[in-house]
Amino acid sequence: MIYLFSQNPNHKQRKHKHKQRNEQYHKQKMNAISSFSRLAVVATALVHTFKISFVTAQVTSGPFLPQEQELTKNKSLWLSNGPQFYKYDYTVLSGNSPPEADGHPYPWTIVRANGSFDGYDAQNNQITGHISLPTIGQFFDLIQDQIALGTAHSIVVTYNTQYGYPMDINIVMADNTDYHVLNTVLVSLPGTRHNRNLVVAAQFMPQYEQWQKAKALWTSNGPQFYKYDYTVLSGNSPPEADGHPYPWTIVRDNGSFDGYDAQNNQITGHISLPTIGQFFDLIEDQLGLSTAHSIEVTYNTQYGYPMEIHIIMADNTDYHVLNTVLVSLPGTGHNRNLEVAPQFMPQYELWEKAKAQWTAQGPQFYQYDYVVVDGASPPAAVGHPYPWTILRDNGYFAGYDDKDQQITGYISLPTIGQFFDKIEDQLGLSTAHDIDVTYDVEYGYPTDIYIVMADQSVYHVVNSKLTKLG
Repeated sequence: MIYLFSQNPNHKQRKHKHKQRNEQYHKQKMNAISSFSRLAVVATALVHTFKISFVTAQVTSGPFLPQEQELTKNKSLWLSNGPQFYKYDYTVLSGNSPPEADGHPYPWTIVRANGSFDGYDAQNNQITGHISLPTIGQFFDLIQDQIALGTAHSIVVTYNTQYGYPMDINIVMADNTDYHVLNTVLVSLPGTRHNRNLVVAAQFMPQYEQWQKAKALWTSNGPQFYKYDYTVLSGNSPPEADGHPYPWTIVRDNGSFDGYDAQNNQITGHISLPTIGQFFDLIEDQLGLSTAHSIEVTYNTQYGYPMEIHIIMADNTDYHVLNTVLVSLPGTGHNRNLEVAPQFMPQYELWEKAKAQWTAQGPQFYQYDYVVVDGASPPAAVGHPYPWTILRDNGYFAGYDDKDQQITGYISLPTIGQFFDKIEDQLGLSTAHDIDVTYDVEYGYPTDIYIVMADQSVYHVVNSKLTKLG
């Protein structure tokens, strides 16, 4: 590693210890993984790609060979006959319903349409928050993983005869957890977006006509990549937003989606950053339900996006947000106007060179090994030993820990683009004590990122063994 800048030599000594510890840890862990299990992760990742016409290597022995054969046959049927856009009814009978699902009775109607992915409970309330809504592809992945592990007590799956999707999945896991879900009434959708049959009440027809006109204007004139200022006036600010004063600048760019508060601090964690499309969806939902006391929306005359949304819900919740200063972005990356302090200019020049190399030569689909050495591992990561293998494939993004267990829940799996963004943010703020990054010579991605923040916290991650997929 080339040391570019440090205001405190003790940071270098601490960094050297971190590096030694990580090198020993990484070597021990990688030696402990058999070549077979590592190849299995790669093969599983390839088959997880949506609408790819090949399957993973077959299980040639073991207790679940018949299940593997059934899976292969029906996965092939789904890939050839299954609709790209669809909706289906989903019921958790046991073992997989998150606590946040309380108050959302089953069955849920899950809608995968062109540009949207939504869920509605049995009372037609939209399912929001951090609740996972599974795709059909994810059910195939789950079954494949359990077959490959070979540790379950039983795997019983019933498949649909027309499309091949799993209709009834009942798996008794190694720890005796009973996972049982039903997927029924799957129908193909034409891909026209939300695909809900709206019956708008007469009092809301003027608003619906305005919504239709504005949505058409946004679809035709709205930029693909943009940034805008977002302010919650009432009714929708999550508790995690405390400490992040409004307005937030939300940036939807090519390969990144980020938010920054009024003090220019990045908004991280489980805080939802809405796209313009989601505002249109919210308004459409309320118009379709027609239960609100009032729905008032002002749309932008140039692009059509909702600038002010004020809805008093049926339960008297007052939802009021402002979206202003939307500007088009060229789609070249992060698009923040950086003012890098002189002491960080060498690091910024390295960053620019490496980012250009990654943009020109880095693969679109890839896998890599990721290790958090210090300061970036979420509490939910406990029980998932490093290194993690992170796979970004065509239509598929997943992570597996050092025991080849899939990483699920609310754990963030970073892309290479997000590492570039992280470094760029710190260079732009120029408040860190130390920013030291090593980049890969072939592709340019950051292999070792070591940052001592303004508050003395240390962020240290190592990325290695990046290989092209797809």
